[in-house]
Amino acid sequence: MILLPLTRHLAICAMDQVQRMLDLDRDFWQVISIRDTTRSRLEFRYAQHTLPLFFDDAEIVEEGSRWIVMSAAQARQIWEYVESSGTAPLLVHCVAGLSRSTAVAAAIIVRGLLEAGTTQDQVAAETVERLLAIRPPACPNGLVLLRMLEEIMPAEQARRITQSIWEDDRIMHNRFVRPH
Repeated sequence: MILLPLTRHLAICAMDQVQRMLDLDRDFWQVISIRDTTRSRLEFRYAQHTLPLFFDDAEIVEEGSRWIVMSAAQARQIWEYVESSGTAPLLVHCVAGLSRSTAVAAAIIVRGLLEAGTTQDQVAAETVERLLAIRPPACPNGLVLLRMLEEIMPAEQARRITQSIWEDDRIMHNRFVRPH
C-alpha cells in the first residue's frame, strides 16, 4: 500500500470549473470525474489521466428508486486509482463540487491522516478542517464517504468516522444553514 502523504495536492471543484483548472495547470492533475448517471462522458484537455465514474448524488435509496448510488466496486476503483497515481496531484469533481466529490476527498484525507499517525479521536475533526480549507462549502455525501471508508477499514470504524464528520457543526452548517 502506498503511503498517502498529506502534502499531496488535492483539489475539489464543480464540473464547470474543471477545464479552467486544467488550463491553468496543464498536465498537472490526475482527475476523478464523478457525474450523474444521466450525463455523458466528458473529455478534458490537459489532464494527466481521468477516471470517469457515474453515480447519482443520493444518500438514501428506497426500493424502486431510479437513483444509482456509488457501489463498493466504484469505491475500490477510486482507491486503486489513488494508489496507482502515487503522489500525483488529484483533482476531484462532481456536478456541483459539494457532495460526492467532497466525500471522496474526505476519505482520501482520512486515510492520509490515519497513515500519518493521527489518532481515531482526532481524525474526523482534522479531516473536516482540511476539507473546508480546500472547499469551504463542502457537505460530503454520507453514503459515498461510508462506502469509501468501508473499503479501507472495518465497517464499524468507517461508520463512526463518517458519523463524526457528518455531525460536525461546520458540515451541518453547510448542509442546512447555508444550503447550495
